[in-house]
Amino acid sequence: MRKIILILILLIFVIGCAKQGTLDNESLKTNNQEPGKQQAMTEESIDKEIIPQEAEQIKQAIAWKEKGAAIPGKYADADIIALGNGKYRMYYSAEPEIPGFKGQVYSALSSDGKSWVQEDGTRKEWATFPSVIKLPDGRYRMYFQNMGVIKSAVSSDGLIWQDEPGTRIGTENSEGVIFENVVAPTVINTGSEYVMVYGGAINEKYSAEQVPNSETHILMWATSQDGLAFEKKGIAVDSRNSMFKGWLDGPEFVNWDGETRLYFWSYLGIYHVVFSNNIFSDPEFDFTNSQDSATPFPQNPPGDPTLAKINGNWLMYYGQHEKGIYYAVMDEETIKETQEEKKEAVNIPINIEENCIGFLTGNPQEAELINSIGAAWARPHSGPFAWGWIEPKKGEFDFGPVDEWVEKAQENKVAILATIWPYADWDQEQCHSSSCEVASEDQFYPWGEIGGIPKSRCMPCSPEDYKVFLSKLAERYDGDGMDDMPNLLIPIRYYEILNEPEMKEPDLTFYKGTVGEYVEILKLSNEAIKSVCPECKIVQGGAAGIMSDMLGYWKKIFELGGADYFDIANIHYINLGDLNTLNVKDFKKLMQEKNIDKPIWVTEAEYGSEEDVEISFKGALNAGASKIFFTRFKIGQKKDPSILNDYSKVYDEIKC
Repeated sequence: MRKIILILILLIFVIGCAKQGTLDNESLKTNNQEPGKQQAMTEESIDKEIIPQEAEQIKQAIAWKEKGAAIPGKYADADIIALGNGKYRMYYSAEPEIPGFKGQVYSALSSDGKSWVQEDGTRKEWATFPSVIKLPDGRYRMYFQNMGVIKSAVSSDGLIWQDEPGTRIGTENSEGVIFENVVAPTVINTGSEYVMVYGGAINEKYSAEQVPNSETHILMWATSQDGLAFEKKGIAVDSRNSMFKGWLDGPEFVNWDGETRLYFWSYLGIYHVVFSNNIFSDPEFDFTNSQDSATPFPQNPPGDPTLAKINGNWLMYYGQHEKGIYYAVMDEETIKETQEEKKEAVNIPINIEENCIGFLTGNPQEAELINSIGAAWARPHSGPFAWGWIEPKKGEFDFGPVDEWVEKAQENKVAILATIWPYADWDQEQCHSSSCEVASEDQFYPWGEIGGIPKSRCMPCSPEDYKVFLSKLAERYDGDGMDDMPNLLIPIRYYEILNEPEMKEPDLTFYKGTVGEYVEILKLSNEAIKSVCPECKIVQGGAAGIMSDMLGYWKKIFELGGADYFDIANIHYINLGDLNTLNVKDFKKLMQEKNIDKPIWVTEAEYGSEEDVEISFKGALNAGASKIFFTRFKIGQKKDPSILNDYSKVYDEIKC
């Protein structure tokens, strides 16, 4: 037999578990190592000459700073989820060396990512490499390896787990190699599908040079629509080269401020690749803490990485065999310096651009819910894009609140449609009287803590000052690599100019100027934004509906040439009008009468019943709409902002 009985029994449950360790000479001779357990060669058997390529990689990995133990002891294979209440839960595995080993998975809580308090009890047994995600219905799913294959379990509270029937990933594959087992799953929900990366263990030593492990590990990937039945896609990252020498393990998907990264470890330490448009990029070296990292096989390097952004700072957790789970930090200044140094242009990812579903949102944190539903667009309302909110005094700009929205959106792979409010109190005071102010009882869109609309709502007094404000705003978020927000990954490329300018209800007066002045606002906005961002698109302020007075208002705008200054038309449906197409048909008819041919978005769709959603959604798309933004997560009811998973299940049924 290739392995002694004791080790064989143990491997039934922990095979492929990547624990870092150092073998003595006798162990190396007998070759009784556990597959997937990184084994460093002894000084007698390894030439410690520095390899130039590897030394250069290590030199570049300077951003991460080692801090110490997060969970000391014989633990490894951590995974972290945000609980949404300012707390984080870490799941981690026992190492096989502990007495009474049963493949235990434990958990601990933290609010700062540095001090962790272990929760009572055992979360799971006979499981290694836990990978936990939150499902759209609010439950949790854990993927793990067991008996050489990948399985899953579900939980309503993240503490008590119930195994799901079947196997998620088995050992069979189509890559011309035979896997002895599959190991170390990591799963991410992209919004349109689930993507899993896992290790495939080949029972052959990498033969190009002398290496510590008798197995070869490569990283594979698969996709699924429901998170249960996975279709295997092939190799994600191949280890059979001079860089990795046959060894990759512990993959971990990380949403790095809107960029999907896959972290993993090899002999030298921790690397990452970027996953975009179903392609895995070339690897980049990130971190090592090993004192002899200039050798090809250093003793006990960091492994099994998992990352989390907590309180604005990135933390990297990694295993140290028989020592525990350690962590390193990267502060925001390091990230900003890195991004500014690169100055790379960024675009809205194609899968987001092509997603047709969005939501009005009242706070940045709702981006998480938008993503979980499968949507990809947020329309902050009233939002932070008011002139006087960003420029409270002439020449003094504060983009902090906008940055917060953008950061939270891109963390959750959500793009923003920005509604521009062309009002600043200091500007309005220059030429307007109190007649431009809305009634004091207007409580719907106050000038508040996280954004709002100034009470004075007429044409800007200084068109030039307004254009300066807009050009600075567009420049900061256009993603061209010049003067961008630090670490911008998903730019803002769509700007809606005002909202329902025709509305003159006491509590719903968004604009008090004339029709002609609104056309001038469109013109000024178009010029200012496109002067710095030619590829940006202007969206007309949403038409409130298709009542005769509303259509008459937009007819005048079109007759005055207003359509020359926007790229996308915009209609609303708020429980009134043509339910079958969400008012798209009638608004498109008006545009056709004026020889206007432009895309149409529905940036507000509000229903009283879930029964009508799927039919009218499809009807609007068939009538010519290309994006639809729902006003509420819970149809027919006011949502509770404290409940992030409070949404209508009907959204699960609609597709672009």
